[in-house]
Amino acid sequence: MSNENLISESPKQSTKLPDLNPTALVEIEKEACLIAKEFYKLNKQLQLSLNHVSAASVCNMQTCQESIDNLCDSIDQGLKEEAILRKKAAELSRSMEPIYKLQTKINSIKTALTLLETQI
Repeated sequence: MSNENLISESPKQSTKLPDLNPTALVEIEKEACLIAKEFYKLNKQLQLSLNHVSAASVCNMQTCQESIDNLCDSIDQGLKEEAILRKKAAELSRSMEPIYKLQTKINSIKTALTLLETQI
């Protein structure tokens, strides 16, 4: 069979439609309605799942943001306390200067006493 024969036979075949069973059409329509209902249910379930995922993502982002904010606050507080500690250490060092001078004098006296002991 050539392509010309197929083309020429096609219109002849399409002119007569086969007999359709009326109950088959009703069954097809029922099945289509069931499929549509199931599709609708699946879409609703998908929508609910996506809403839950979206809500969880928002909660995670908020938790992350709060954690970052708390971390920044803790770092700032730590830096402030470090500065205070450094100031207090400097004050303590300055207040210890008389003690260091006294220590030098005591060491000098000790050395002098040791020299005196060796001479006696």
